[in-house]
Amino acid sequence: MVNLGTYELADHLFPDCIRKHRLEYPDTDLLEVIAAQLAATAFPQGASLRFLRQVCRWGGYYGIAARVQQNNQPGAICQALTGAWQMISQSDPMGALEQINALHGLSRPSFASKFIRFLSPHQAPIFDRIISEQTGFSLTAAGYGLLIKACQHAAEHLAAAGIGNPVRPDGAWYIADIEAAFYADMGNLEA
Repeated sequence: MVNLGTYELADHLFPDCIRKHRLEYPDTDLLEVIAAQLAATAFPQGASLRFLRQVCRWGGYYGIAARVQQNNQPGAICQALTGAWQMISQSDPMGALEQINALHGLSRPSFASKFIRFLSPHQAPIFDRIISEQTGFSLTAAGYGLLIKACQHAAEHLAAAGIGNPVRPDGAWYIADIEAAFYADMGNLEA
């Protein structure tokens, strides 16, 4: 049994839960690839703005992208993504959250965490209202830090238990995958 705050999920349910999440959000792998390409090309403006729209569409609130673009200069959006990547490169997802939170019109930390999640699924989960309510972690930067630690512990536990991740070629549980499995269970996603 793995705990994420006050929410528990049995070890053997993780593989099915992550599969359900991927069925519900089929563009997840593609957005991870796009984020890696953005980082490799130093976040060019056009691609960064397209990534903003893609992540907001993936998250179910495409209108947030328009609001962010209305309230921030394109250069500021690129700068926030670049700053987040620099923090992620230093294994500092909390610093990355701070960089993305600098954008005006973005839900904090909910949508900000989605960008970090795609930039570094190894290190960063998504932290939204559902996860906050179900785990008891406050929807703040401090709560995000607690979520990251709990997901790290869960990934280590599943690895020690020999439970592989069916959506990763190497079977590893990324921090984002732990959160996604919990989210699938919390939301009762269909198979």
